[in-house]
Amino acid sequence: VRTRHNADFCTLDNTRHFIRCVLPVPFQYRDGNLGWGLWVEVSRETHDAYLAFHSGNRALEGQAFEGQLANNLKPYRPLTGLMVSGCFSSQHRPYLGIVSSSEHKLARESREGLDAARYQEILDQSGLSREIVENSAARKFQ
Repeated sequence: VRTRHNADFCTLDNTRHFIRCVLPVPFQYRDGNLGWGLWVEVSRETHDAYLAFHSGNRALEGQAFEGQLANNLKPYRPLTGLMVSGCFSSQHRPYLGIVSSSEHKLARESREGLDAARYQEILDQSGLSREIVENSAARKFQ
């Protein structure tokens, strides 16, 4: 078997390790953010620590980690290999930040935020409707 995976963890060939994280991109024109779900390739040690945390070891709350983005988003290709950092949280999947020296479009937007026009452009490029995205987010955080 080449892979072991679920919604939060993945191991490929017992040599590559991934965890599911969220990269929040703030809105400039209102409260809130657009949260991108991304896979991050991490070290085996980070993967195993997050597995222990996910299984209840709350002593690891706030533990920082680094990794590389492992998937692409249509409005931001290419993303794979972009360096990120994050930390474990019992409130949600790990939130990410892109390494501050990056000038990638997603890095800039995660620092500076999205205006209404860019948000609509992203929704259009992704084939998503504003209503579905915002209703889904509202249900998730109730």
